Amino acid sequence: MESKRASSIIEIGESEVRFLIGYSHSGVAEVLYLSRVPLQEDAIVDGKVIDRPSIVRAIKEAMRVDDEEVARKVDMGFCSLILPPIGFKIYSSDRVTTVVSPVNMVDRVDVSNALALINKEPIPNGNEIVDIVPSVFYLDDGRKLFNAPPLGMSGSRLGVRANVHTLPSEVIHSYRTLLEEAGVRVKRLAVSTEAEASLIKSYNDLPKAYFLIDMGKGTTKVALVGESTPISSVLFAYGGEDVDLAIASGLSVGLPEATHLKERYGYRPGPKKEAEVELGPGSKVRLEDLAKALEAAFHSYDNYISNSILTIAQDYGSDRARLERLPLVFVGGMSSLFGIEGLLPKTLKERQGIFLRPRPMGARHSALAAMLGYIVSEGSYRGSLEEHGVGVSSLSRLSRSS
Repeated sequence: MESKRASSIIEIGESEVRFLIGYSHSGVAEVLYLSRVPLQEDAIVDGKVIDRPSIVRAIKEAMRVDDEEVARKVDMGFCSLILPPIGFKIYSSDRVTTVVSPVNMVDRVDVSNALALINKEPIPNGNEIVDIVPSVFYLDDGRKLFNAPPLGMSGSRLGVRANVHTLPSEVIHSYRTLLEEAGVRVKRLAVSTEAEASLIKSYNDLPKAYFLIDMGKGTTKVALVGESTPISSVLFAYGGEDVDLAIASGLSVGLPEATHLKERYGYRPGPKKEAEVELGPGSKVRLEDLAKALEAAFHSYDNYISNSILTIAQDYGSDRARLERLPLVFVGGMSSLFGIEGLLPKTLKERQGIFLRPRPMGARHSALAAMLGYIVSEGSYRGSLEEHGVGVSSLSRLSRSS
């Protein structure tokens, strides 16, 4: 019988704290428990932690599991943490270690030694390593490649090529200490972009090369993904909250009413004079006017996303034209807006747009993509720092997709 070792994960988003307990079964995320606790207004602004006490309280509330049977499946004193990709930089590394066995048989210690070499070299620009994700392993002359460690196979030298995920030290410290202040030790760190890519990789009907668009409350992340692995990313300060403010201004309504209209009705263009919705006694809004307000709000949003894609693609020389035509996969709360496809004409021009809806029962909201992707990745080999504790050498900025 397959083991169902559960994992617990926290993600501190811009509008809520999310806590999930689950496991991977045959490459599919299975959710045992999910909690979402809203954060106070401006507790986190553009990814920066502002109101630490209120966030710590939200973490404690989110991790209050009443189901004793579920709680027993994990150690509630430890939890993995998904970090936002603020200042996210990806490097590639290729290191080789001598197999320690006198009979040249590859063992787990050789894998640990190879990853230790990757973990030792300083990272530039004040960043720290969050995770080391092996892409391939190889023996001796490197002619044969392995997706998983070639344990038990014969060879005198073991090589590993890996993607090294880094974030600024202050970002890691700011978020990690939130859990520690809540009385929880961090088991492992992961960047949301990589976790989301892991979820997309688990769906065989989705592309392996694409641009990932994560539409958050106050920020939007755009990442180039090749062979299901993030290669390059940019972040800009515009998101769902900016859309709400534009709706409120355009319709002369309060911010809560603007948010309600956006989430309840979405984008329904065209003249619909008979389609009116009540906001309160004597207060009505026409869906046609809401559509116009959304169009005004998304005019800038559409440009920001399209320009971010072009900014990333222009670093790839002769591959630029090909990259600019890659499919787009959208995640994050804003991507669930009804009719959003019609609000991104510049971004979606000549590009396939995929608005991801996670498939596990009880967790089908796009804002949960990173947590579900983390669960999926736990079911396969990962070279995390929490496992190896040592371990990056001869790093070079990854400049091409695989």
